[in-house]
Amino acid sequence: MSIEDMVKIAPKAELHVHIEGTMEPELLFELAQKNNKCLNYTIEQCRDERKNQYNLKEFLIQYNDACKVLVSENDFYTIAIQYFTKAISHNVVYCEVFFDPQTYMANGVSFETIIKGLTKASEEIKDQLQAKWIMCFLRHLPEADCLELINQAEPYAHLIHGIGLDSLEEGNPARKHENVFRIAEEKGLCGKKGTNKTAHAGEESDASNVISSLYHLNVPRIDHGVRSLDCLNLCKALKQSEVALTLCPLSNIKLKVKERFFPDTQVVKELFNIGVRITINSDRPEIFGGYINDNYLCALEEFEEDERKFVLRQLLKNSFLASFMEEEEKVAFCAKVDEALDRF
Repeated sequence: MSIEDMVKIAPKAELHVHIEGTMEPELLFELAQKNNKCLNYTIEQCRDERKNQYNLKEFLIQYNDACKVLVSENDFYTIAIQYFTKAISHNVVYCEVFFDPQTYMANGVSFETIIKGLTKASEEIKDQLQAKWIMCFLRHLPEADCLELINQAEPYAHLIHGIGLDSLEEGNPARKHENVFRIAEEKGLCGKKGTNKTAHAGEESDASNVISSLYHLNVPRIDHGVRSLDCLNLCKALKQSEVALTLCPLSNIKLKVKERFFPDTQVVKELFNIGVRITINSDRPEIFGGYINDNYLCALEEFEEDERKFVLRQLLKNSFLASFMEEEEKVAFCAKVDEALDRF
């Protein structure tokens, strides 16, 4: 059995995927037409642009433009169902999915519309896939905007599994949102234990932003975090504290993160060998060139052929161990990983 087959059949969790980044070009243009939204490019140009290299700022401009086509509850349901269908085909059995309500609220869409559409989809597929929603704050926005989001979200706290922080790192330090995270926890938006918190850090900005996010936001998980390799002491601390990094290999290639900061380094292998709890994810798969199985195969290329089954087993288990599910569920899913891979 090839490693490709093992990746395909193995149960896995996805912890770093933005629902907005799963919209296929065909659906993007279908929704634009339905909602009378003008896109300044053709579907062919859209496909071509997604094949090209981006930097993060250029990508976010195009990404925000595309989000304007999502208007109704059914629109959000539709993009979620499209992602879940793809995830199920990659044998994702559990996922914690990011959504950026501030992006849509700026376009006049209510929080109620967003969360009802998304949760309708996750409820519909619950027998095949456990899907949870992580509400992200946009770090470039002021505190007042984030506090207003908390007010809008509080009545729907039972539908929100945790909170995150994304958007541009540069010029937007974690401490800017320390109060926001504290209040979100008080309002019940961070799960029953108040610990379901994560933050994008260490992608464009250096290791100091990872340290700052851990200190100011008290997060048990860092999204991306590849720049942790700039600081060996940080990596050792991540290992000791079992803080997980949600790596997205194809995203790092597409946005030239690896090319710019670690051109001669096998990032996944380095972090794995240090003992950091890393997971593999797709980020924005329709934009960055692959869903979760494609990212696993990309990551495993860094390892020798005779290492790959061992590495795959640990990465799959990490995907559950780093999640916000209950401990007994983590144990059960890890057992399913062993059951699947022990066939080979």
